[in-house]
Amino acid sequence: MVTKVNVPIFRGKLTVVINETLEESANEIDYRKDISDYNAISFYGRYDGVLQFVILLHKGVDTGIIAHESAHAANQILDYIGHNNTADNDEVFCYVFEWVFRQAEKCFNKYKEKHGKS
Repeated sequence: MVTKVNVPIFRGKLTVVINETLEESANEIDYRKDISDYNAISFYGRYDGVLQFVILLHKGVDTGIIAHESAHAANQILDYIGHNNTADNDEVFCYVFEWVFRQAEKCFNKYKEKHGKS
């Protein structure tokens, strides 16, 4: 299941992909790098001419992994705009992270509702 959401202010799309396995998620968007050592993954780049911040998940991840990958995606968004995150200016990161996490969690919950909780 692929969900794309416009990233407010910073442009681009947050793309969350969830399937039975991580390999199925990677295949659904034609991601060809080796993911055998990963439980989930996030990355960004231009795909189909659109800047996308991508989170690949599978049905077995928990909230901690969703948060972990959301933090990576938030950092990637800030990296793209040139924001250097530090301890005294991390408020922007916190807001972006919160938004990414809520979107990823919403997608994950939709997947679980549609495909069952097992």
